[in-house]
Amino acid sequence: SVSQIAKERAVERAVLEAKLQPIREQLLGLRAKRVRPLLDTKILASWNGLMIRGFADSGRLLENKQYIEIAAKAADFVVGQMKDEKGHLLHSYNKGQARFNAYLADYAYMIEGLLALHRATANKKWLEHAETLMAQQLERFWDRAGGGFFFTASDHERLIARAKNPVDSVRPSGNSVSGQNLLYLYKVTKDESYLEYARKTLDSVSGIMSSSPSASPRMAILVNELIKLDE
Repeated sequence: SVSQIAKERAVERAVLEAKLQPIREQLLGLRAKRVRPLLDTKILASWNGLMIRGFADSGRLLENKQYIEIAAKAADFVVGQMKDEKGHLLHSYNKGQARFNAYLADYAYMIEGLLALHRATANKKWLEHAETLMAQQLERFWDRAGGGFFFTASDHERLIARAKNPVDSVRPSGNSVSGQNLLYLYKVTKDESYLEYARKTLDSVSGIMSSSPSASPRMAILVNELIKLDE
């Protein structure tokens, strides 16, 4: 540190700072001439959902209102600015424009963030937003034949196959997060359809949960919560 160097050289810190300042300015001038690295300015609904939950839960547990306010401001932005003319959630926002169909993770993580805000504030506004998005998710992503949620929406550009992944990676599976979201919605609204969808989501991945449960730890949490519910 500057203080340590000043002590080693037996000079006042202020004197050393005065000598360092023109050197810093020279270095800053040279750095300003370099080509700057690319700056990724896009805003993703999914990543914001993760951040919103993090701040909302931290604010609630640490009794930090500022964290909750940060979460609420981000949620208001996504809900207000990242939708199409039909009110459907969009994937990304950049340079004043929201674009591209949302993926399952966008819906799952944003709903999770909104529900975390509901837990933190008891404000029904967040619950209502979460239910609106969940209704869209069920309509556009639900696999009516096998249960669970597809990665892409029903109105997404045509693909060879619609993937449905239950495995958690660096980020949790959209299916496992959605299962927990559905269970939370059931608990606060007592709407039995949410519980039914949560159970069907779990049933849709019963094979991998039996053979390799460690691949889906978030789904394992859902299993535990459903067991407690049935006790």
